[in-house]
Amino acid sequence: PLYAEIFIWDEGDGFAPEDIPHLFQRFYRGKRSVGDGMGIGLSLAQSIFELQNGNITARNLPSGGACFEIRVYSH
Repeated sequence: PLYAEIFIWDEGDGFAPEDIPHLFQRFYRGKRSVGDGMGIGLSLAQSIFELQNGNITARNLPSGGACFEIRVYSH
């Protein structure tokens, strides 16, 4: 196969539309973020997947909820 693909989603409110272009920026915290996070988790995840010849994207589902799409390409 050309790549392995993983989808992770929930049934919550999804991302604020204005947050989506910035989700993978280091230290970015979205409008709906809660807790004491530092905003490095998604940036770190993206770096790891890129080092493994892959990528990660995020979007809102049409029916509601957030979705992450992860692809790791064959070497």
